[in-house]
Amino acid sequence: MKYSFLDLKKRLEASLSITVTDGGGMGPDWYDLKDLVENYINFICKLHALHYDQINAGVASKTQIYREHLQASKLNDRKLAELIEERDELVKKNRCLRRMAELSDDCEDIEKYLLEATDTRDLQHAIDFDEFKILKGTLMGRCSAGSDIIDWDGEWFADGHLDKNISEADAERYHSEFIELIQMEPLRAQAKIRHMNYEIDARRNDAITAVEKFKTNFNETKVEIENLKNEVLRRRLLEKQIQEIRDDNTDLEEGLIQVREPTDIRPGPRKPGSPRDEDQAEEDLPEDD
Repeated sequence: MKYSFLDLKKRLEASLSITVTDGGGMGPDWYDLKDLVENYINFICKLHALHYDQINAGVASKTQIYREHLQASKLNDRKLAELIEERDELVKKNRCLRRMAELSDDCEDIEKYLLEATDTRDLQHAIDFDEFKILKGTLMGRCSAGSDIIDWDGEWFADGHLDKNISEADAERYHSEFIELIQMEPLRAQAKIRHMNYEIDARRNDAITAVEKFKTNFNETKVEIENLKNEVLRRRLLEKQIQEIRDDNTDLEEGLIQVREPTDIRPGPRKPGSPRDEDQAEEDLPEDD
């Protein structure tokens, strides 16, 4: 069975009525106890809201982690220039080897040299999978709201809707804690519940601040991450292209070496020594009369 906050409030007020009746009626402390119910229900509402706040803060935190992951994976300008220079030199060598091997050399776009049409797609899928592992989704594939933030526009609870997300076990635990509170000296009980609300407010404030900052900068962050992903894709394409050209150069060199080596080995002059078997056979034939 699941309870809403309203269901829980009724349950706690019912236990409060029983407690007061057993104590001899509704005296002046009754209103203090009613106040305690309101404050305690307020605390539970904040506790459950904190759960959503922390999920949302986790989205913001994971996005920052992914952003840093991409920044660490991209190439700086110097390293990028070095890879491009290495690729260009390998292409020159490959063109020369292919001409020597009488093979075609008709790729005019050096960015596509010895790459296949599926390479960009496959590498992009790998980058998207990295994103999914970290964010549990893709930032680029979201709707206009943009991410896994729960209730981005604040519409879910705007009409007074209450989720029935309090389990029977939770309700029992809250009920037991509430009974302990109302059995305390009133001032001590009120001080405790105020402290509980203060702590939960502080924890929620930290999470809400992080989420609001994330939401404010979301479009900018989304563009930055897309650009970083493109830079990482550029790096991986270059690295794959360099490896493909290296492998092809090695194969071409080995093939050219084999072509140059003689394939038919003719017998050289016979060394002195015992006659070969066929010569001996001729000598053993009978002479004509």
